[in-house]
Amino acid sequence: MTTQACTTGARKRTAAARLLLALTALATLFALAPQSAAAGTYVMRSCNVPGQAPAPVGPWAWQHVTTTVGFNECAVGGGFGLQFGSTRRTVPRAQYAAIALERPPSGPKSAISIRQARLWLVARLSGSGSPAYAPLRAHSTSGSFQQTETFAPPGGDSLSSPIVTPAYGATTSQLSTMLYCSGGTPEDCYFDSQRPLEIRGAEVTLDESVLPAISISGGTLLAGPAQSGIRSVGYSASDSESGIVKTEILLDDRVVAVRDFSGDANRCPHANWNACQEDVSDEVSVDTRNVEDGSYVLGARTTDAAGNTAVTRAGSVQVRNQASAGTVPATAPSAQIGQAPGTPTGIHVTHVNSTQTFVTSRLIRYGSRATLRGVLRDPEGKPIPNAVVDVLLQTERKNSRLRKVISRTTDADGRFEYKTNPGPSRLVRFAYGRSAGDSSYVFAHDIRVRTKAGLTLHVNRNQLRNGQSLRFYGTIRGNKQRKVLEVQVRKPGGWDTIASVRSNSEGRWSWRYRFRRTYEPTSYKFRARVRTESGFPYATGHSRSRSVRVR
Repeated sequence: MTTQACTTGARKRTAAARLLLALTALATLFALAPQSAAAGTYVMRSCNVPGQAPAPVGPWAWQHVTTTVGFNECAVGGGFGLQFGSTRRTVPRAQYAAIALERPPSGPKSAISIRQARLWLVARLSGSGSPAYAPLRAHSTSGSFQQTETFAPPGGDSLSSPIVTPAYGATTSQLSTMLYCSGGTPEDCYFDSQRPLEIRGAEVTLDESVLPAISISGGTLLAGPAQSGIRSVGYSASDSESGIVKTEILLDDRVVAVRDFSGDANRCPHANWNACQEDVSDEVSVDTRNVEDGSYVLGARTTDAAGNTAVTRAGSVQVRNQASAGTVPATAPSAQIGQAPGTPTGIHVTHVNSTQTFVTSRLIRYGSRATLRGVLRDPEGKPIPNAVVDVLLQTERKNSRLRKVISRTTDADGRFEYKTNPGPSRLVRFAYGRSAGDSSYVFAHDIRVRTKAGLTLHVNRNQLRNGQSLRFYGTIRGNKQRKVLEVQVRKPGGWDTIASVRSNSEGRWSWRYRFRRTYEPTSYKFRARVRTESGFPYATGHSRSRSVRVR
């Protein structure tokens, strides 16, 4: 590995050489590489998968013709599937009923893709009339589908060896097990069995690439000038797609505490789109005696069930367990996040509270920029000039990937600056110490730049009488999808939502309200608000208020 550090001065060259020796070990322990954000796979299990604990049906749903209803006997060792609701056991020719798994088209879980499935099926297709079949169909977001033939009359089962589907593409959003009447004759399909199609168990491989979120929320490890013995760190992690599986507390590159739920069936049941719980707030113990005395940067790294990771930094920690402080360990340079105006103590965001020590997020208005400044220091706390700091971005748009956008070279005082372009919410990663022929970094720091949604509200009149209608309309700026927003009215104590409206695919929306109970002249204030959600790359925002007089 190679590292760009100081170009002059024996002391700086010595620090760089010491850092070089530590890089190989650090690259493994300190998993902050950009590819850590790439999509990974995880599984969702439904009903009775052999060798696994019984699970609920989960997000599977029934698509019926007029004669079919659903049944669910997973809790008693059976399956779930289609049955006929009366003695008329027919499916009309050229029609089908199905058991379908379809991920949400927008909002949370909409970034998940179906990649493969293992199904333990029972198809009872014997009967008369047109022949019936039980194919599998995988539908993509483009509207195309891929069909796999399973059983023809008289049917069969895959209880001893599951049906394994082909590997599907990244845009696959729905998987259906169908009961299809082919229409091979002029007749409908008539079935001998009351329950012609049943899934005893399903194991579906999913993937998603949305980064989780992590913040350090408290604990005693950051309290006071020096720390010793066992201390605590509080954190909050969230992921609205696959869920949080693991969180690690870091002192520089070293993992000093872990919360791993991969073996916890209550926290990670793998029985729904989110394999694990979506939100985790916890406090863990850190034994500072497991590290040498010295100065460290406290961090936290969280991993979701799909393998996506996010890292945050929270402050500098002085560990003092010996009567006399030892030497500072030779660790990677630390890019601390500071706020003191004019003092280059780390990467920080301008125009925020100057008393804040560390910054891991920044909230900006729609259309504005965020200026991020920092300083890179060596293990002795001295700035490193002429060092290359890479800037990587990942927007919160669906299917966005972490990518390098630019590099910055530190000045004589180790300072660097990056100004974001206007745009949606994004993760900004500053990374240092890239090795030759490898994409990993020895150090990285993440800042989540959250952009408030840009939203407009207009009314077709400012004055009207009781009994007349008022038209509200506007645009969700930067939005190219159908999105739900709220129309709110100002009341004593806050804003009340009076309607939920969905925009069109261009972000435009409209809603009409008739005033019926305003019996004396009254002035109202209205605004529109849109909430943040997975797949919508903006933070919660609202429009300017509009005043309306009703007489």
